[in-house]
Amino acid sequence: MNSLNFEGTESLATKGDVRFAVAELRSEFTDLQRDVNDKFERMMAQIDKKFLNMKIWFLVTGPGVAFAVVNLYKK
Repeated sequence: MNSLNFEGTESLATKGDVRFAVAELRSEFTDLQRDVNDKFERMMAQIDKKFLNMKIWFLVTGPGVAFAVVNLYKK
């Protein structure tokens, strides 16, 4: 034990310090996870709107294109 160097031991972390750091990291991780989930849900809502717009566009223009093609071949 006499050969061990204990200089600078006043800056060592205690178990309490480690517990506090872990608790802080968990809190930050929970906040980050919540933020990512919120952004993902907003992105999915935007994608759903885009797909709905595409479906409406195909429903509206599809019959029009079919009608035009039929009329081209009638003449």
